[in-house]
Amino acid sequence: MSRVLFITSSPCHPWAGEGCRTRHILEALVALGHQVDLVTIPSAAPFRVQGVATHFVPRLPFCKKLPRGASLRRGALDLLMLFKAVFLAGRARYDIIHGVADCGAVAWLVGALTNRPFVYDVRDEDHGAPVAWFRRWTHAVASFLSRRALRRADVIIGENADALAAPAQQGCGARACVIPNLPALTGNVPAPVLNLARTRYRAVLKRDAPPPPPDDSSGDGAPAVVQTHGRRPEDAAAMKVVTCVGGYDHFRGLAMFFNAVPYVLRENPDVRFVAAGGTGKQIACVRDALEQAGVAGAVTFTGCLPQPELAALLMVSDILVAPCCAGSEMPMRVLDFLYLSKPIVVADTGFSKIMFSSHNAMVVGAEHEALAKGILHLCRNPRLAEELARKGHETLLVQHRTPEAFREALRMCYQYGMTGERG
Repeated sequence: MSRVLFITSSPCHPWAGEGCRTRHILEALVALGHQVDLVTIPSAAPFRVQGVATHFVPRLPFCKKLPRGASLRRGALDLLMLFKAVFLAGRARYDIIHGVADCGAVAWLVGALTNRPFVYDVRDEDHGAPVAWFRRWTHAVASFLSRRALRRADVIIGENADALAAPAQQGCGARACVIPNLPALTGNVPAPVLNLARTRYRAVLKRDAPPPPPDDSSGDGAPAVVQTHGRRPEDAAAMKVVTCVGGYDHFRGLAMFFNAVPYVLRENPDVRFVAAGGTGKQIACVRDALEQAGVAGAVTFTGCLPQPELAALLMVSDILVAPCCAGSEMPMRVLDFLYLSKPIVVADTGFSKIMFSSHNAMVVGAEHEALAKGILHLCRNPRLAEELARKGHETLLVQHRTPEAFREALRMCYQYGMTGERG
């Protein structure tokens, strides 16, 4: 049995794609028969993977929430993880060391000290984001260490070709391997959770019912179930639920979704919208704008939901809208949409140009009017919606986004890293 030392400073947040990918890698390593020791930072939701021994570094003040990219606080934690990893490597002989993102440099240093091969797990970064003047030198140091680690890595892995562009420019392409992300959710939702989602999101809401406040006592932001006075029971079945999922701390990319709501309701007042994610302040801001447009009663904000409840929401939805994101980075939730076999409306921009076509989704222009027309078209054509949902799920198989393919790709990378042989 091979022994792996895995190092990451990314917290296990269930809504963060980076954390979900790390969990998939840990689970795949255990399934492949490796014995894994994980070195990471303290977090509110630590990784709990059966077969993985977790070792936390001490908690530092002002490090509960770290900024993206290099910083003094992240550097201090990386230094602690370096000491922790060297200590563990002195007690046990590891066959390979795996470092994620900024911890790739940590894995390189530990590998150099112990003469062991190491894997550099590259993650997408905000290369175009502005850097404050007082953080420029920390970015320069982190960039220098990262380049050195990339040149010396035995294997480099990334989720897409763009993530591996920098290693390729440094002449490391021969040792780089693309392992696509997997969906974060599964269809194994307990029946009570699924039934509760049907009650919450498929109930016929009163047109003039005020929306629940973002800090309601229930804590889940779900709409109250109301009586359907004066309406036929079949109206609830005919109602369409359209859902879009943002990030746990932002609504980035959802502006087009919210702007499309009045246009859809003008043609079909029985459509109901659900927006998941976001913070209380952001929800209140968007709700005020919707109230001014007179459509707030048709939109439900859930906030951040636990994974089973989010899966249940997506399963009871009729149409899913992919966030309008620039760049080629694939939002993890879009993979969840495909996995759960739901029709998707997506703007023809960014990652959608690579992932989607008229074959597997309703691809529309990058304007809210076009998005509204796409939603209405699927509402009026249930057979088309069903066909797109089926073809969308098949896309995951075509792109080898399955647990089996993920494990096999990881096995080949580790075999090459430990023996220098491919295959």
